[in-house]
Amino acid sequence: GEWLRAAHVSQSKEVSFAVAFGTILAERLLDGITLLGFFFLSMQWLPPISESFQISFSGFDVNARLLFGFIDKLAILSGCLIVGILLLVQPHFRNGIMKAWGMLPLPSAWISIARRLMEGFIEGLSSIVQPQRFWRLMTFSLLMWMLNVLAAMTLSRGFSGIEMGLIQAIALVVFQSLATMIPAAPGYWGVYEAGMILGFGLLQLHNDQEIALAYGLVMHLIFFAPTTLVGLWVAAKDSLSPKSANKALNSESSR
Repeated sequence: GEWLRAAHVSQSKEVSFAVAFGTILAERLLDGITLLGFFFLSMQWLPPISESFQISFSGFDVNARLLFGFIDKLAILSGCLIVGILLLVQPHFRNGIMKAWGMLPLPSAWISIARRLMEGFIEGLSSIVQPQRFWRLMTFSLLMWMLNVLAAMTLSRGFSGIEMGLIQAIALVVFQSLATMIPAAPGYWGVYEAGMILGFGLLQLHNDQEIALAYGLVMHLIFFAPTTLVGLWVAAKDSLSPKSANKALNSESSR
C-alpha cells in the first residue's frame, strides 16, 4: 500500500518516487508522535488500568500488557526515526554515508543510483525538520486524529448504555490503533474488533462484549469502507497496481 501511495504521488505531482516515499515516512512519524501524545494524555486522566486484562476474539488473544508493549516499541521506533532523520539532513553525515558507500566494491552506476535515491528521500523528509512546517503538519495530524476521536464519541450515542467522554474516546482510539499493529488479514479484520473489545473492557464502557463487537464493526466499516472504495476508484482511474509501483521505482533508478 505504501509503495502504491508513493507511486501515485510520484505520478500525479511529478516528483521522484524517493521524494514521495520520504513524505509518507514523515507522515507515519507524525502519526506515531500524535498517538504517543494521546496515550500519555489519556493515562493521566484515567484510573489505573490492569495489564493482566485479556480478551479472546476470532482467534486473537489480546491483553493490555501486549498493547502497552507496543507503546514502548512505538516510542523507540519514533525516537530512532527522529534521530536518523536529524542525522541524514546533516550534509556532513550524509556525505560520510555516501563516501562509505562509494568505497564498497560496487559498480559506479549503483552508487549513482543510491545517491539519487538518498537525496530524493531526504528531500521528502525535509518538511519535518523545518520548525514552522513541522508544527503546521503536527496540527494537521492532530486534527485528523481528533476526527477519529469525535467519531468514536458520536457513534457511542447510538448504543444504549455507553457513556463515553473525551478522554475515554482518546484512549479507545489509542487501544484500537495499537491492536492493528498485530499481524492480521488485510484491513485489520479481527484485530481491529479485538482492540475495541479490549478497550471497552479496560475503560469499563460496557460489560457486554457483543455490544463492544457491534460498536467495533460499525466503526470499522465507517472508516474503512469509504477509504477503500475511494482507493479502488483512484487505482482504477489512474491504473495503479503493484506493477506501476515497480515501474516508478525502476524509472527512478534509471534517471
